[in-house]
Amino acid sequence: MQQAKRIKPSPLVRNVFTGTEWQGGSQQEVTWSSQGDVPTVMVYIGTATDDARSIDDAMLLDDDLHDDLDDVLGFANTGSCRITVPTGLVPGEYRVRVASSASEFDVCAVSDIILIDHGRTPPVVSSVTAASAEWLGGSQQEVTWSSQGDVPEVNVLLFTADARSCVSCLHDNHANLGFANTGSCRITVPTGLVPGEYRVRVASGRFSHRRRDVSAVSGIIRIDHGRAPPAISNVTASSAEWLGGSQQEVTWSSRGDVPEVNIYIMDITAAGSIIPIPLHPWDLANTGSCHVTVPTGLVPGKYRVQVASSITDDVCAPSGIIRIDHGRTPPVVSNVAARQPIWHSGSQQEVSWSSQGDVPEVEIYITTIKGSRVPSMFADPLNGSRANTGSCHVTVPTGLVPGEYRVHVESSTTNKVYAHSSEAITIDDEHRERCVQYALGLLGLPHAVALPYQIIRKIAVMAASAQ
Repeated sequence: MQQAKRIKPSPLVRNVFTGTEWQGGSQQEVTWSSQGDVPTVMVYIGTATDDARSIDDAMLLDDDLHDDLDDVLGFANTGSCRITVPTGLVPGEYRVRVASSASEFDVCAVSDIILIDHGRTPPVVSSVTAASAEWLGGSQQEVTWSSQGDVPEVNVLLFTADARSCVSCLHDNHANLGFANTGSCRITVPTGLVPGEYRVRVASGRFSHRRRDVSAVSGIIRIDHGRAPPAISNVTASSAEWLGGSQQEVTWSSRGDVPEVNIYIMDITAAGSIIPIPLHPWDLANTGSCHVTVPTGLVPGKYRVQVASSITDDVCAPSGIIRIDHGRTPPVVSNVAARQPIWHSGSQQEVSWSSQGDVPEVEIYITTIKGSRVPSMFADPLNGSRANTGSCHVTVPTGLVPGEYRVHVESSTTNKVYAHSSEAITIDDEHRERCVQYALGLLGLPHAVALPYQIIRKIAVMAASAQ
C-alpha cells in the first residue's frame, strides 16, 4: 500500500534573494519564502565565511518601520523587507541569513554572496592615547583617538593589559557611551580595580564583528600603582548548619578600595563544580553584615558563602563550609510522562510529573533526544512555573523540525534537581496524515477532498487529541 503523502511539509526557509553589491547606509530589499510551519522569521547579516546555522557572529537587521531593534518581533514567513545597510562594516563578502523565529538553528537559509562597500577605504580606528600612563581610581583622565574610513561612532572600553578581558565601559561625565569617530573625551577611572596594567580600547560602536574588529588599543596604563590591593576577608556565617527558607546572618570585612559587595552561595558538593546562587539584597557596604534568606529546594550538601566586590569578581573571599538541609530528603523530580506519544504543532497536550523532597516549583521544557533544549528566540519554559507534583496542559510550539523530542521537568530553584526526561514523543510526523484521513472519514468526506490548509490542520489536531 502506498504511504500517504505528508499534508504538512517540514518547516523550511528558502529562496533568500538580495542584490549583489551593497553600500553602507543604502536601502536594500531582501526576499524569502518558506514552507511548512514557520511562524515568523528574523533577518541577519554576517560574513560569507560564517556558519549558516550560527548567530553568534551575525547582526540582526531592522526594517524601515522600526526605530529600535528591540521592537523587531519578526517578519512574515514569506515576503520581503527593505533594510538599511549598516555603516562601518569592513568591506568584503557577506551573506544575509533568514531564520525561523521558532527554530533559528535548524530552519534557516542564506543568500548568495553580497559585496558590501566594495572598493571603499576600510574603516580603521588608530592612535589611541592616554594623556597619562598612571591612573588613580576616581580620577579624571583624557583619552584621544582618530579614525579613517566609515566609522560612525566609537565606544571607549577599559581592558586588561593583554586586551582580552573587558573591565569597564568608560563614559564621560554626561554618561555618553558613544563618541565621535575622531576626538577625545574625559572619563572617570573606575574605583575598586586590582592595581595593575591595563589598556584603553576604542572600538567602532555600530558593528564590531568579532572576526573583523574595527578597534585599536592604547599603550599600557598602570592603575592604582602602589596602592593596597582591594581585598575581602573574614567572611563568616553565624551558623554552620542552614535550612532552606531560614534567615541567616553573614558578616565580612574589606580593605583597600572595595566600593560595595554582593553575596552568593557557592555549591561545592558536585565533583569540583562551583555553582553560584545569588543571595539578596545586592550592593551591600564593603564591611558589615546582613541577614539573608536561604533558598529552598537546594540539594543537601556542602556550600560556602562568597562575598565579591561589585566592581570585579577577582576581589572576593569565601566562608568556611556550610551544610545546607543536612539530613533532609534530596529533592527529586520524577515520573515525567506525556499523555500522547505523538504531538502536533499548536495542539494542547497533557504532561504529568511528581516530586519528593523540597521542590518549590517546576519548569517544563521540550528537549531534543540528545538533551539540548529546543532553540528559540524566547527560551521561556512551557506555560511558566508549576506545582511540584501534578499535571498541566501545554501548547506545543509551532515551527519545530519533525522528529523525536522529550519533555524535561526541572526544579525552578536549581537545574541540578531534574527528572529523567519523558519517553520520546514524536512531533509532526506522518501520523498527522492518518489523523486527517480518519477525521475526514468521520465527516463522510472523501479522502481526496481538497480543503484549505488551515482547516486541514484544525481537523488533524482535533482528531489527534481525540485518540
